[in-house]
Amino acid sequence: QYAGNIPIKEDGASLFFWYFDAAPFAPHADKLVVWLNGGPGCSSLYGSFVENGPVAVHDNGSLSSNAFSWHKLANVLYIEQPINTGFSFGPAVDNVQNELQV
Repeated sequence: QYAGNIPIKEDGASLFFWYFDAAPFAPHADKLVVWLNGGPGCSSLYGSFVENGPVAVHDNGSLSSNAFSWHKLANVLYIEQPINTGFSFGPAVDNVQNELQV
């Protein structure tokens, strides 16, 4: 697995990513799934930790292996967006009027 930030603007804005290699037995290990969570302000890591990632985080904070993880099928890349969601960062934007300002 790999994680880091992707610089996307000259103003220092950056999107956080987390990449999981396909499991050794994955039938589509040559494929890449890109996960972009829907809904403004909702971290893509939510999808990784609660829906389709290799480790599930439960309400009580405990962890367990996810038997239905997508990395068992292919490589998976989670990208947090828009800017200032989760570990993604950039200049603060006040009074957002449209999607282009996000």
